Amino acid sequence: WFSSQQSKVSPLEFMLCVQERSKLRFRVDKQGDPVEFLTWLLNTLHFDLTGGKPTKRKSIITRTLQGEMVVTEVDGSGADVDGGKRTVPFLMLALDLPPAPLFKDTFEKNIIPQVSIFHLLNKFDGSQVHEIIKPRSIRRKYQITKLPPYLLLWTKRFTKNNFFREKNPTIVTFPMKHFQPLGEHFPGLEASSVAKASQFNLVANICHEGPPDGGRYKSHQLNFNAASTSSADGSSEWFEVEDLSVKEVRPEVVAISEMYCQIYERQ
Repeated sequence: WFSSQQSKVSPLEFMLCVQERSKLRFRVDKQGDPVEFLTWLLNTLHFDLTGGKPTKRKSIITRTLQGEMVVTEVDGSGADVDGGKRTVPFLMLALDLPPAPLFKDTFEKNIIPQVSIFHLLNKFDGSQVHEIIKPRSIRRKYQITKLPPYLLLWTKRFTKNNFFREKNPTIVTFPMKHFQPLGEHFPGLEASSVAKASQFNLVANICHEGPPDGGRYKSHQLNFNAASTSSADGSSEWFEVEDLSVKEVRPEVVAISEMYCQIYERQ
């Protein structure tokens, strides 16, 4: 994308290159969806790094971000379909949020539910059946068998219909350190005690604030240089980035944000 003689690239240069390479799908003057952008960026980088042969070659993208899962198709009774089991790679894991409540509390305010990230990860324990309506009705089970060095998670917070865009306000609770995504309830990793015991630390968090059709995206980034020498309250470990605004934030602010996308690093 850039000359090999360049040691640094400015954010504007990078975004102008993205704007041209994506054929104006992502623009400098317009806020875009970070999950859509990250998906496009990773796939495009991998395609270019492999010389246009993404399925036959590996790159730094797949070596650091790619895990594996077993996808099994099941019939109406819940039994596995013959020949319906296959191993597929993944770069990001999509987490399904529970439906937002329709009723208000006694103060006439919408109730904002909370859910643990461990509960959302149960989707990949190999026992829960999920139905996909489009393009055709399919029932599937997902079972993680390999974790990557860097784990990317995102929540399906936004939905679209023929009239408007909706946002699920559910707060996802998550650990910021010593996170073990897979536990004893994941049968796909019975033979891999190392994978079960793998611990991850949060290094980046993207959240959304405001209404679904507008609002703004913010990112929280771990300061690796200060993480080991931070103050007692951890206030110097995290930075909040929004466009050109960069400021220090406390870990508590990161933990209560409306998490949209996260990156965890394996320890």
